[in-house]
Amino acid sequence: MVGLPITDRATKLFLLAHQDDEIAFAPLLARLKADGQPVRVVYLTDGGAGRASPELRCTESRRALASLGILPSEVVFLGAAMAVPDGALFRRLPQVYAALESVCRGSDAPGEIYTLGWEGGHVDHDAAHVIAMALAVARDRVHQAWQVPFYRAIDRGPPWFTLFAPLTANGPVARLSLTRRESWLRAALVRFFPSQWRSLTALGPLVLWRALTDPTLKLQPMVPGRLWERPTPGRLLYEKLYAVSFAEVSACIGAFLGELGITEANPP
Repeated sequence: MVGLPITDRATKLFLLAHQDDEIAFAPLLARLKADGQPVRVVYLTDGGAGRASPELRCTESRRALASLGILPSEVVFLGAAMAVPDGALFRRLPQVYAALESVCRGSDAPGEIYTLGWEGGHVDHDAAHVIAMALAVARDRVHQAWQVPFYRAIDRGPPWFTLFAPLTANGPVARLSLTRRESWLRAALVRFFPSQWRSLTALGPLVLWRALTDPTLKLQPMVPGRLWERPTPGRLLYEKLYAVSFAEVSACIGAFLGELGITEANPP
């Protein structure tokens, strides 16, 4: 894939779960800004799990995004404004979606929509994917909605998880070839998140390894029917780490989508 999956110059909307998820999108964000494309980055939780406050998390992301050329006016900390706890986005889907609809009204309505992959890595990532899909359906943007894999569990390890690895069930993979500088951006962004040193101690080396060995960014189309399927057959990473079951998450997702008239029997 040589160019970007862009069909117009409308605002490119990035729906992220946490303040540091931009690591997965860094090369794409930087290239869009270099091309003069308008973007909007929306965070859907307050990111305040553990010892880091939401205020600190937002400050870290502002600095990281600024290094990519993203303007403060292009960033919305929706989850922090709504006090959506890290790890609880799937329980707040209707409220966050309604607020997001307000953000997206008017002349700044989104063109392409980008979000995290449906992969069972972090429960908030999958919840962000669901919200992005709902918005894409409402705005007739399913054909312009893209998912980027970040991290998920593997059957055996160590390190027990894999990074930037597309799932075959999520559809065909578009590979954006990166320059050497672009390839290093994901690793370079790690330095902006000292509050997350515990998780990045595990993720950071793999991010660096990918920069050295795989100078591509992988995107996949969003597949509505996947929302009623387990991302992977085995135990999901969030089931292993946080004891949150897919059954519980799926029940919340099904209720939310049902309110919008999107069901397994009547997918978009």
